[in-house]
Amino acid sequence: MTRAFVPKAAASLVALLIGCGQPDTPSQDLSQPQHIRSAKSAASADPLVPRLPKTTARFWPALVAAPADLGGASLSEPQRCSPCHAEIVAAWQASAHAFASFNNPIYRASVETLREARPLSTSRACAACHDPALLIDDAMSATIDPRDPRAHAGVSCGTCHGIVKASADGNGSYQLGRTPIPIPQSDTPAERKRHRLAARTSALSQAELCASCHRAFLGADSGNAQFFAGADDFGPWARSAFAGSHGQQLDHVDAKSCTDCHMPRVRPRDPAAKTGRVASHFFPGGHTWLQAMRGDAARQAEVERLLAGAVRLDVAAVTLGDQRAFLPELDLALEGGQPVILDLVVENLRVGHHFPGGVRDVQDTWLEVRVASKDGKWVATSGAEHERREERDAHSLRAAILDGSGAEVSAHATHQFQSVAFDHTLGPREARVVRFAFVMPDAAKVPGPLTVTASLRHRSRDRAMQAAACRESTGARGRAYAAVERSAGRRALDPCGPQPITVIATAQALLAAPHVPRTDPNAAARLYAYGRALLSDVQEQLPTALAALQAALRAADREGNTQVAAQTRLALASLFARQGRTDDALAELTKLPDPAHPAAQRVRGQALAQVWRFDEALVPFEVAARAAPRDDGVWAQLAIALGSVGKHQQALSASRMGLLSAPRNEALLRVQALSLAGLEAGSGADAASRAYLSHRETDAAASQRRACEQTSADCARERRPVHVHEMR
Repeated sequence: MTRAFVPKAAASLVALLIGCGQPDTPSQDLSQPQHIRSAKSAASADPLVPRLPKTTARFWPALVAAPADLGGASLSEPQRCSPCHAEIVAAWQASAHAFASFNNPIYRASVETLREARPLSTSRACAACHDPALLIDDAMSATIDPRDPRAHAGVSCGTCHGIVKASADGNGSYQLGRTPIPIPQSDTPAERKRHRLAARTSALSQAELCASCHRAFLGADSGNAQFFAGADDFGPWARSAFAGSHGQQLDHVDAKSCTDCHMPRVRPRDPAAKTGRVASHFFPGGHTWLQAMRGDAARQAEVERLLAGAVRLDVAAVTLGDQRAFLPELDLALEGGQPVILDLVVENLRVGHHFPGGVRDVQDTWLEVRVASKDGKWVATSGAEHERREERDAHSLRAAILDGSGAEVSAHATHQFQSVAFDHTLGPREARVVRFAFVMPDAAKVPGPLTVTASLRHRSRDRAMQAAACRESTGARGRAYAAVERSAGRRALDPCGPQPITVIATAQALLAAPHVPRTDPNAAARLYAYGRALLSDVQEQLPTALAALQAALRAADREGNTQVAAQTRLALASLFARQGRTDDALAELTKLPDPAHPAAQRVRGQALAQVWRFDEALVPFEVAARAAPRDDGVWAQLAIALGSVGKHQQALSASRMGLLSAPRNEALLRVQALSLAGLEAGSGADAASRAYLSHRETDAAASQRRACEQTSADCARERRPVHVHEMR
């Protein structure tokens, strides 16, 4: 076992929960105290009691817990903090947290649509994280007066600093303290200490505090036909190397929490800056439009700097007739009239959650691709008109959500959500291929060589969402909210103007004439990324991925790049596992410098489980789970393998570990129910079965996706893992 990758706390817990022998472990600390405390609690609980997702609460479907005597006014008074923390409050006032409530016409358009279509109380699911001041006074169950200060409060100082406990469940799964944070009445050490201790709760240092709102779920009580897993930025992070998990890839990545990226250290003149720095309360993210509506060019530039380079873009391969070149700089014979296929790779390098994140159904990040002749004339384009109009053929990094009829839901009408047609956003460090096609023009008419220029362009929200926000803001209630903002000396947000567009990444390639070879010092890494991205394609197309990975291996050997060579072999093993070539997959893993690495062990487990050799997959999955204690995916793989060989108690323990990070994971809830049934746990098995049945995907999902494909050519194209965009 590889000592460097098995965290001590996680390894000892797995030994306790799964029943394995005590492993040889290093002294590495997970730095995840809340998760480890929860795991210890799970280990000491009754072994036959299921871990059930919460389905009732005072403000259900919100999970916020608050003392009965805590009023919403205490969460809507940032001015209490500004005398001492003026710069911090000013940064917050520019943030998305300050514009989370009805003072934001984008949110208002969505929540008012829900409140018009469903009982008012259903909107408490939104209010948990957008309107805590209204929620804890139960004002969301009534008509909201635009003049109500609580409707303009956002997520204030008193909300985050008042949270004493939080979990990863979502829908506001946090607990507020009994009293507001005391404001020092005098400048004495005792008063300052009392204030400091109250404002710095232990929950502030835990990723679960962010998860409590940056994960959401819907169901019957939020106006939906059945359970639907909503926006989730925590889950992808928890499964990634950024959360300290080592079960995905071989290369090293520095662990980063939510606050490392979204609360960078700044130097304000503030009493809280004991070492000269405090965490930024501007919370930079992807909200370029918000800053444009605020007219704040400096803050907009700060957001754009965060976005720039977050995703890598590459023109990775070109196919000309029956010729294929993995790197466009290689020789190609240009002939007029031939079909050309361009393969672009988009890779999420820096973002610890999906990119774009947040509500992925209304994102507007797309690829613009242009092919130009030597004299600069365009030969073919895709996405070039998307800025001015909805160009359906452009490839967008977004998710499409369907209603009951299989039609795509627009403008974030959450009560209509039933199933996902496709999701082209990129998980942490994920790479995907996007394919474009055009016909090579006559060389006599279009002088070569041809230049391919690609860019990844970002706009905060799509046109349908902007149109809905514009309509809402120009109506009577929208004008009333704007009047309140202006009367308070704040700028009312106008969503009707053009959104800013940020170029996140660019790439260029030359489709050269024959006998113009070029060298590329990064060929191995590029070929590896291309081959790994192709692993998501359908089974019949995997030979292309195999050829790319084999080319990457040759390039890595030429370059002496042992790291890329190892990563490529791991990808080859994954490919062979997908093809059912178990012996080839296992053989490839033995060639790694460290075959015991948790990522290698996970692929070993997958290769064995693919051909029903579950008993042999147990140990590899167990090693991977130790190294990725927050990764609900690997816990599900381990739990399924354990259950498949009849180890019901161990499968139950593994499923409960995964449910700590993902309390509503369908696969884990299913294994838990089956394990308890196998253990004849009676009422516990019945409760677990009900929990699984109420959280699984709707039975109608397949027919909804089929209807989407039959009625929409765009849907039919986009549902293919690697599909072709015909260029204009």
